[in-house]
Amino acid sequence: MKSKKTTVAITLFYVCALLLLASCKVSRNESILITVPVESGTTRLKPAGAIRVMGFTRLDVSATEGIGRFRGISKVLFDNGRIIVFDNVSDFQNIWHFDAETGMLTGKLALEGGERQISDIALDAQGNTLCLTPAKRCFQRYDRNGNLSDTRLNGVLGDGVLAVGSDRILVYNEYSATDISGYHQLIYFDEAGNVLRRQYPYSPELDNIAYSLSGFIAQSDEKNWFSPPFCDTVYALEGYNIIPRYVFDFGGKSVPEGLRRRKIQSGWDLHDFAYLSESFLKIGDYILFDYFMNQKMHLAFYNEQTETLGRLPDLSDDCLGELLQYGQIACKDANTFALALSAVQIRKMAEQQKIDLTAMERCHPSLALALRAIAYSDSRDPVLLYLAFAP
Repeated sequence: MKSKKTTVAITLFYVCALLLLASCKVSRNESILITVPVESGTTRLKPAGAIRVMGFTRLDVSATEGIGRFRGISKVLFDNGRIIVFDNVSDFQNIWHFDAETGMLTGKLALEGGERQISDIALDAQGNTLCLTPAKRCFQRYDRNGNLSDTRLNGVLGDGVLAVGSDRILVYNEYSATDISGYHQLIYFDEAGNVLRRQYPYSPELDNIAYSLSGFIAQSDEKNWFSPPFCDTVYALEGYNIIPRYVFDFGGKSVPEGLRRRKIQSGWDLHDFAYLSESFLKIGDYILFDYFMNQKMHLAFYNEQTETLGRLPDLSDDCLGELLQYGQIACKDANTFALALSAVQIRKMAEQQKIDLTAMERCHPSLALALRAIAYSDSRDPVLLYLAFAP
C-alpha cells in the first residue's frame, strides 16, 4: 500500500512539474525580445510571391464637393462591412463612411465647430467611432449612423487613442502635458473619462515640442503596441505592463538614449540616425513597419519564424513595390492589411513610370483595370488595396 501511495505521489509530482514547465515555456515565449536585423546580413525574403493581392475597394467620392469635399486619407478603420476614413489632410476635417463591398459613400459624421480639431479616432467594442478631441479636451463617440452619442471630458490633449477591451481608453501623449496627463506618454481612462493610470514618464524639458513620424500606439494581432519618439523598440502593452517585444538593429545608427531624452532643436539633429516611424502592424508571423534611415523613409517586413526580412529596395522588381512605398498602411483583419492610395499618387507614379500598369495587367489584371479607370483629378477616388503575406 505504501509503495502504491509512493508511486502515485511521484507520478503527481512529475505531472505538476511538467505542467509548471509548460506554463513557464508559454510565458517565456510570449515575453521573448525579438531582434529585427534591419541592417545586418540576414537572409532576405524574395519579393516575388512574398505578398499577395487579396482584393481592393475603390472609394467613390464623386458626391463630395466644395469645402466639405473629400481631401485624403489620414487613417482608415474597418468594421463589419463599413470602412471609416479619417480625412485630416487639411483644416477641414471629415470622417467618412463607405460600404466595404461597393466603395459607395454612405455618410459622414456630423462634425461641427471645435469637433473639427480631432487628433485621432478608434473603434470601440460596440462599433462606435471614438474621437480624441484636444480642442475640448474630451472623448466623443459617434454611433454607427454618424450621430454624436456621448461626450466625456478627459482633461488631456494627446496625439493618439485606442479603445482597450470593453472598458478602457488609452491616450498617447507625445509631448503635451496638462494637469491631468502630467509628463507621461501613456494615460489610461475608464469609460467615464476618469484617469486609471499614467505611464512612461518623460522629462519636463521635452514638453511643448511636436514631432511627426516618430512615436505611436497601434493595434494589431489582438494586441496593443507602443513606441516612444525616435526609438528602436516596440513594446507590447499587456494589462498595465509595458513589455519590450521587438528591438530593431539599425547597425549602430539608433538614436542614443541621451539624445532622445533631451530637447531636440531641429530634425537635422537626428538626420544621421535611424528610428521607427508611425506604421507598425503584426499579421501572423510577420511584422510590417516603416523607419527613417540614411535620410529617408523605408518600409520593411519581417518573418519571425524564418527570421527573414524584406525591404522596399528589395521589391524594385515587383509590380507592387512602388505602390507599397507610396501608400499608407492599415490593419484590415487578422490576415490582411490595407494599402491606401490616392488618385494623385497613382497618377504621378504612372506619369513618372514608377509603376508599370502593362506589367501589372499580367499579374493583377483587375487591379490594373481599376487603377486605369480612376478619375485623376485632385484627391478623387482613392483605392484601398488589400494584401496578405504568402504562407
